Amino acid sequence: MHRPAGPFQVLLATLLEGANHLRIEGSAEDAGIAASEAELEGGIVLEGIFIRADQHVEIQASVAGTVRVFCDRCLVPLVAPIQAPLRLFSEKRGERDRRSDAESREEDDGLLYHDGRVLELAEEVREAFLLEVPWHTVCRPECLGLCPRCGKNWNDGECSCPPHRGASPWDRLRGRLEETPSSDAAREKES
Repeated sequence: MHRPAGPFQVLLATLLEGANHLRIEGSAEDAGIAASEAELEGGIVLEGIFIRADQHVEIQASVAGTVRVFCDRCLVPLVAPIQAPLRLFSEKRGERDRRSDAESREEDDGLLYHDGRVLELAEEVREAFLLEVPWHTVCRPECLGLCPRCGKNWNDGECSCPPHRGASPWDRLRGRLEETPSSDAAREKES
């Protein structure tokens, strides 16, 4: 009997006709997620309904896990839960379709081909999970960030650096904005 190489491979022979509830747990490595892409705390869970009708399988599932991220302002480590929907339709690759797996994945969004024995879901799990990893995170909306001179976290209190007295590169822009009447006021004058 053919054994799958990883947890995100489902043997079609294990799926009964109709609805099957599956919960599959794996690691970042199992899903092909590199540490440079996301730092996971624990594993990844694929859970949902796999509806089989002969060689066709509809997948209505979700991918969940937790990533470690850092506040963009103060660099405090944070843990962010990830929950991503995974909706796919899978069918056996026919003789007519001679495209490579990479080409068919790129062109047939939401459609996954299988070989008649195994559903290879690692790439779909990887993509769904990584699309939900936050790009911009803050520990709280009122985060004060770090002192640009000494690096002290201003959320923990003020630092001992002297106040900056030099010109800011934004001073010229700030001055222009103060000189220009707001667009709402300009429209009111025209009326």
